[in-house]
Amino acid sequence: MKKLVAFGLLFATAALAAQAYVTPLPYRYRCDYNFSIQGATDPGYSYFTVSGDPTLLRGTEDYTVTGGWDHRKIAFAKPVDHRVPNPEPPPVYIIDGTTYEFTINPYGPQCKNTLVTNGGYTIYFDDCTDGHRRTCWVG
Repeated sequence: MKKLVAFGLLFATAALAAQAYVTPLPYRYRCDYNFSIQGATDPGYSYFTVSGDPTLLRGTEDYTVTGGWDHRKIAFAKPVDHRVPNPEPPPVYIIDGTTYEFTINPYGPQCKNTLVTNGGYTIYFDDCTDGHRRTCWVG
């Protein structure tokens, strides 16, 4: 019985250690805004500066506008590992990113299916309450 409990604790510890969310990187992203940000140059650039608990990242998004830069408060919340089937046997799933709810604060739209993938180098903003979607990538 003790061995079973020890194995269970070891498995639970390994599962928690494997919980590594993919977050936005502190780099300049090239973005196709699709007119999701009023006044933004399209295409343009964004910097996401976030910090905090991995389950709630708060910060700012700086983005290009005609003649310079503007910014707004943002949050990435409710992270969930994004899993895809591993193409190699055995049939297991691999984590290729993290899905968040992205919110523009205090009263902005929310993108309920925001996927941060490719090690944080690509962000897909989908299912946004303002009807827009956009993609940002480092490069």
